[in-house]
Amino acid sequence: MQMKPTRNTLSLLFACLAMCVITGCMGTARKADPDLAAELSILSYPKSSPVGEDLDIVAIMHWQSLELVNRTPNSRADIQLWLNQQYVARVAQLPVGQSVSVDLDHFVNEHGEEYPSGDLLTPDRRVQIILAELFDPATGKRQKLLVQLPRP
Repeated sequence: MQMKPTRNTLSLLFACLAMCVITGCMGTARKADPDLAAELSILSYPKSSPVGEDLDIVAIMHWQSLELVNRTPNSRADIQLWLNQQYVARVAQLPVGQSVSVDLDHFVNEHGEEYPSGDLLTPDRRVQIILAELFDPATGKRQKLLVQLPRP
């Protein structure tokens, strides 16, 4: 005798399958490259560096990335981008009038830890960006960027 699945059984099966897919996708999140983390963790926040003028570069936090929109008349190259005076990433190019996206897992603190961006099931682990600064090792200056909060 063969039993036919009921509507409740199918709903339960679908819910279990959906949870498996969601948790499986979370397990494949990209992590910072260990070599990159080791390289960035030795950098210290340049607190004694002179502060230049604020830049017309907008830092927009998305779910797992930070978008930089360069509204200045100058391109930037080989810069350090600091978040909340703790996490740093390197940005190779920031062309005039264009935007560049940097994954949040490329930002590392002095302990080699990634920027806490949270995930689908733990959004409370997400840390808001309060301060974004560009540090140019060539000029030795740090400059503040405009931080745009994510939309609710």
